[in-house]
Amino acid sequence: MVTDPARKRRSDPGDPDKCPVYDLHKVFTPIGVREQTIIPGCTRALFGCLDCKDVLLQHMLPVLTPIREKREELIARPAQSAEVLNEGSARARTVAAATLKEAREAMHLL
Repeated sequence: MVTDPARKRRSDPGDPDKCPVYDLHKVFTPIGVREQTIIPGCTRALFGCLDCKDVLLQHMLPVLTPIREKREELIARPAQSAEVLNEGSARARTVAAATLKEAREAMHLL
């Protein structure tokens, strides 16, 4: 993944706000780790971009691993996949019907 274009060498200081990897840190990495490790490490060139990506990976894997595993499980069983989709569709229809009814009532269309 592309990182801060200003960091051509590991010893170059970077700007997390210009780095797409930092955008992912904002989603996955706790704020304390970002403020105490990522920002100083980048801006002071205390570590390289690969080190930064390693920290990101440590925080992404616990979130994404169960999703990946569930996907693999569903791919292995197409019938179960169809069942999951049908159940989700039914739940979505129930919520949508209630929302539509509420909207019609608010607009005095019933």
